[in-house]
Formats: sequence, structure tokens, C-alpha cells
Amino acid sequence: MLGEVLGYLILLVAAGWVGLTKAGLATVLTTQVDVVSDTTAPAGPWGLMVICTAVGAVLATGSRAWVEGRLDVLQLGAAAWTLICLGGCTFLGTGWEFTGLDSHCVYRSCWPRGYQEALLALPLMATCVLMLVMATLGRSRPWWWRALIPALAFVGLSVVQVAVWDRFVVPILNAPPAL
Repeated sequence: MLGEVLGYLILLVAAGWVGLTKAGLATVLTTQVDVVSDTTAPAGPWGLMVICTAVGAVLATGSRAWVEGRLDVLQLGAAAWTLICLGGCTFLGTGWEFTGLDSHCVYRSCWPRGYQEALLALPLMATCVLMLVMATLGRSRPWWWRALIPALAFVGLSVVQVAVWDRFVVPILNAPPAL
């Protein structure tokens, strides 16, 4: 039971890391033209957070005691919990740019607000979706299978995200909106 609680806490911290600190990646400001915030965390803490998040996803996978028929209740709850926390932390993390009285969006649509946050959260959201799918497999698959697939997917997606973020994604977000 302690491992499962620890998994939920780790996933809460992961949701805060992605939603509040933008996973340490550079972000485009919506209130200034051509301004990109610097990466907020060096590679070491980024790698540690990715590994910790993967471990949290593994720990939040229930053993056979938590499986009700074909449904892993613990893993299902962990996925829902993480998505809710991610949404809340992302909502809180987007308002800091609008703290001054003269702060307003450069573009009428507030581009890239919303899109940028979704792209930043994509690895964790995809992991939660995989956790939801794995939770429905319950006893038909072994525990390690249900635990490792979402965790390894998170690690892989996070590595791909970092590899393409500064070179491909930031220039698209920094350009004016298409419409």
C-alpha cells in the first residue's frame, strides 16, 4: 500500500513539474513578440524527473489485490488523478504572464496559449491514456506488463519531445498564428 501511495504522490509532483514549470523546456511568451523563455532546468534534473515519473507510473499500478475483474482500480484512479492534477497545474501555470496591468496578448487569439501547454503535457497525457487502457486489461495481463508499457512510453515520448522541442516546435509556436 505504501508503494501505491508513493506512486500517486510522485505523479502529483510530475503533474506540477509539467504544468507549473513546463517540464524545464523553453516556452514562447504570449505577451511579447519573439520572446522565448529560457529552459528552466538543466538536463540532470530533467532526466531525474522523467525517471521518477516513470517510477511513479509503475508504483501506481495495482497488484492482483487491486484488480476488480478486468479493471485495475488503482491504475485507473492514478491515471484520472494525474490528468486532473495536470489540468489544474497547467491552469495555474499559465496565469503568471498576465500579472501586470498592461499585460495583454500579442495576437487576438492569444497564440500559442493552449496549444503550447497541450504540447508540453503530451507525454504525460499519453501516459495517462495508456494507463487507462492498461487498467482495463486487469487480470488478463501480468502486472509488469501493465506497469511498464505506460512508464516506458513516458520515457520515450519525453526523450522525443526534448529532441524536437527547441529546433522544431518552438519556431512554430513563435511564428504568428496561421489564421
